[in-house]
Amino acid sequence: MAYGGATVDSALVAPYTPTVLSLKNQVQDQYVPIYGKRPATAPWKDTDSLFAFWIGINDVGNSWWLETAPTLYDQIFAVYDGLLESIYATGARNFLFLSVPPVNLAPLTLENGDYAIENEGKMIEFGAPTWYTKDPSCLYPVNEYLWLNNLHPTFPIHNATAASVVKTLNAGKTI
Repeated sequence: MAYGGATVDSALVAPYTPTVLSLKNQVQDQYVPIYGKRPATAPWKDTDSLFAFWIGINDVGNSWWLETAPTLYDQIFAVYDGLLESIYATGARNFLFLSVPPVNLAPLTLENGDYAIENEGKMIEFGAPTWYTKDPSCLYPVNEYLWLNNLHPTFPIHNATAASVVKTLNAGKTI
């Protein structure tokens, strides 16, 4: 399950469009009542299933400038913790947590100067309409770039991240 543009809880930080399901919606409305019951159509075992989470960039990107951000992030993490407890209660035991990419190095943040760099972000402005879009003024298609737009990395970066995760898991490392 994954929704591009999702936040942990849309009641705390709205996604870029209301049709995007938050992590909270995904866990409470889809995972727990369906997949958490280990249906025959999607069976899983606690011994060999990995539950991976890579969320937070939209929470930060859609709220970093708010005066209430420090207390807001405490609320977000409280919701996140509760959702993880719900997933754990279904028998999930192997978790992988990937943090927010270094948004202070993203083109969007760099373009906005020291204040944005220091405060990690700005509202997300979506760039190319598809992964393979080729603007006539650009030499390469989007999938050959590091950044999809001025904040989100492209899928080749996701693939490289996944390859690193596989390498770590195959080595039997725990962190």
